[in-house]
Amino acid sequence: AATYSLTAQIGSIVIVLHAPSDKEVETVDEILDYAARFPFLCYIGFVAVFSTYMIYKVVPTHGTKTPLVYLSICSLVGSVSVMAIKVCSWGMIAREYQRAH
Repeated sequence: AATYSLTAQIGSIVIVLHAPSDKEVETVDEILDYAARFPFLCYIGFVAVFSTYMIYKVVPTHGTKTPLVYLSICSLVGSVSVMAIKVCSWGMIAREYQRAH
């Protein structure tokens, strides 16, 4: 179990170090425009379908044999969660900025 944890931590560090920088977003409307684009909606749909399938079909049969089942679910759902939290926090910051000006 420690090997999987160490592998996940090293993988996370490598991803963060090589990740491209985010494009600066100026308005909330710009964020909503990104969220409404077809590739993003396809990604969200894929994550929902894949995670549901994995949870109800694969976990009962293979969940006790390999942690990769849970790792794949957590990675995909986590990627969507990170994006959602980023959008929410940016929206709150923009709202506070608008109130101040």
